[in-house]
Amino acid sequence: MKKMIALLLALGMLLSLCACGEEDPTPASTAAQTTAPAGTTEPASSADMTEIETIKFTVSYPAGDGWVYEADDATDDDTTSIVDLAILDEDGYNELAIRIYADQDDPSEYRENLYSRGYDAYALVEENAYDFVTVGGQELLQWDNSYGDTRYYFGRNEAAGVNLSVKVEGDVEDARVKTVLDTLQFHLEDVGNVDGPWYWEGEPIQLESHSVMVGTYTLTSEFIPMAEPFITHETFDHDIEIVGDKAYILSDGTLKEYAYDGDGMTFVQDIALDDEFDNIDAAADGTLLLSGFMAPYTGYRDGSVVFSYDGPDYFAASPDGTWGLSYFTDPADVEKYTVSNGAMTSEPMPLAELTSVSQIWIDDTYIYVAGTSAETEAHTVFVYDHSGALQKTLEGEDGSLGSITFVTKTANGYLGLDGNMRSVVLWNSDGTYLGEADDGDLLGTYYPWFCAADLQSDGSIVMIMTEDRDDESAMELVAVRLTGF
Repeated sequence: MKKMIALLLALGMLLSLCACGEEDPTPASTAAQTTAPAGTTEPASSADMTEIETIKFTVSYPAGDGWVYEADDATDDDTTSIVDLAILDEDGYNELAIRIYADQDDPSEYRENLYSRGYDAYALVEENAYDFVTVGGQELLQWDNSYGDTRYYFGRNEAAGVNLSVKVEGDVEDARVKTVLDTLQFHLEDVGNVDGPWYWEGEPIQLESHSVMVGTYTLTSEFIPMAEPFITHETFDHDIEIVGDKAYILSDGTLKEYAYDGDGMTFVQDIALDDEFDNIDAAADGTLLLSGFMAPYTGYRDGSVVFSYDGPDYFAASPDGTWGLSYFTDPADVEKYTVSNGAMTSEPMPLAELTSVSQIWIDDTYIYVAGTSAETEAHTVFVYDHSGALQKTLEGEDGSLGSITFVTKTANGYLGLDGNMRSVVLWNSDGTYLGEADDGDLLGTYYPWFCAADLQSDGSIVMIMTEDRDDESAMELVAVRLTGF
């Protein structure tokens, strides 16, 4: 009996030793592990994982977690790979979602994302001011939205020329997200790409003077340099008023003050205000008249707010600031507001000639309304007197304009800036179309957007426009003086 027991024990030890020497047939994962910072979970075995392979990355997801993947909705070609995964709730909506994106393109998308997500590009590149996380074998930035339900890991592999993004929606710390991201591996080829210069490395815009004949008039442009280039990420939302030796530029809601000597502008300060404004006018006494959608009509002078009235939407102020027109898009809803005894009152002032309003300006004589004509359905400028009686209609050569961003009376007629057509348009005093000057001929620009302008006491206008640099390192806001009309 003792011999039998000993024999059984020896046999058990032998079997145990053989089992310890076997190779594990199920590795922890089919892809390299990353340090994506999202919760903790044990990795699933390769037998439980479904792998998705694209040209630029591979990723796997465990069948038991409920991820849904529609291969027909994915994108995968020589330039772009996109995969979407989702876990649906009982109503069929996304409880969790992951989008993995790799796109071979120039760096503009990545650089715009840096700006929109609050990263200082100079501090990132020159000062190493931000921490990176490793996702899919790449060093990416992490950005969470203010609600905490969306997270981006994003970055750029310069040598490959590829913009990278991993978007997570839902509970961004959910362990099921980490399980997927732990399998992600980007496969990017070093093609020797070198990105173009950053904005501080690029060549600022410099424009030469140009002259163009429009009808019998010779329009001339003169570049107004800024001491420091005005770098912007906003194409359209800029306005300008010049008061004495100061130029005020409203840019994407921020009011900036410049010293202006007629030849150039030098930045002085950003003016802190309680609201973000879209439009700026100036009264004869130098008061800046500020307005914007969902913002009060505000007067600012000598460093202080001198009045603030709630009520108007988009607002065009009269030159003395005592009245103006509030508008949105429906011309039937235009209202005339009047300031009296410290209060604003309003009365309807519908504009029957239009079906939509895009912008309004007021000078000492006229109200100018750009919008869609009820009669022709074309973009048109209607000129009214201050009581709202139609005086003239300003149209394009073929009866239609593109998108007028500024219009004013001149010594000989009217001048408009057409943002869509990138042209300066002239009409004579009775509203007859005279012609227009293309931006390339008049300004030497490639594809600007005419944002706004301000009529000067000598009859010239100072206009501002946005234009991309030739080296694509930045978009600048540029100032130009126009004369000859």
